[in-house]
Amino acid sequence: MALESFLSRVVFRPRTALLTGAVLVASGVAVAQDSGLYDRARPDPEVVQQDITEDEPSALSLKLHGAYRHEFQTEIKGSDAKFQVDRVNGGIGLGYRLSPELNLRGSFDYEYSDYRFKRADTLLPGVTSGNPFDPFHTLTVSAGLDYRLNEQWTISGTGFVRSAYEEGADFGDSMTGGGFGFVTYRFNSDLALGFGLGATSRLEDDALLLPVLFIQWRIDDQWSVRSDGLGARLNWAASPEFSVFLHAKYERDEWRLDDDRGDVSEGVLRDRRVPIGVGVDWRPIAGLTITGEVSVFVYRELEFLNDRGRSVVEEKTDEIMPALGFRAEWRF
Repeated sequence: MALESFLSRVVFRPRTALLTGAVLVASGVAVAQDSGLYDRARPDPEVVQQDITEDEPSALSLKLHGAYRHEFQTEIKGSDAKFQVDRVNGGIGLGYRLSPELNLRGSFDYEYSDYRFKRADTLLPGVTSGNPFDPFHTLTVSAGLDYRLNEQWTISGTGFVRSAYEEGADFGDSMTGGGFGFVTYRFNSDLALGFGLGATSRLEDDALLLPVLFIQWRIDDQWSVRSDGLGARLNWAASPEFSVFLHAKYERDEWRLDDDRGDVSEGVLRDRRVPIGVGVDWRPIAGLTITGEVSVFVYRELEFLNDRGRSVVEEKTDEIMPALGFRAEWRF
């Protein structure tokens, strides 16, 4: 194939590879639109790159993860309001390789988000408190599969159900769901490309349909590029234990609000943002990865809707917002 021949010629040209990696990081954000798919918007990278002819597969795999991120205070345009955010999340992922061709997987994730406002009464009509919101909770359950048609082609699918709500809000009104399908082509053990289509329902809005790209590319023994949810990540392996990365990503959250929030009572808070960050991965033992990251939000917008789905407030932040995060992941 002409495309495969072209890619095989550029894979080991460092200057070309590095430039392509940077373009992919940028395009990962450009392609992303509002979505509830996030990190589920990709097939299982390990399954895609495995050979079907390998020995008997490991039947069960398990992944545990936990993370914390502090997003420093910033101002909101059009008001005197400011806010900062603390997030804590964790989850468990299970995989079962039924055969060399078929892999089943599922996950449960929870996130706690604390949005602390100052002068929110200058932003939201009918709100009298400067810091009116209780913590937000997000619960997500997903299930999916990856099927290897042959050494090159893999088809994947995932569905999920999510509840996202402010403490005290109606749980039944906080539910959304969706899923995606993917087709991936493996050129060789270093490169796989894929295209997917995702759909998700939204709180107080129409369902959303969006395309998503997948890439996993080992440029050489140190450099690699891969999809990272609705974004991309460029990685440099300094040693087997340490690696440094640059990533850009689109993130979106929405929550059902409590019934005592002025003009947005029982409405929805949406937070859309694009962080660009650098970080370090440390692998002290097999299966364990500890990550530290510094990032900035180059774009951020908060939108508040009432209980009829009408936008009451939609404002961007007034300045770039820095953040500091840590994550631990254990695979076994």
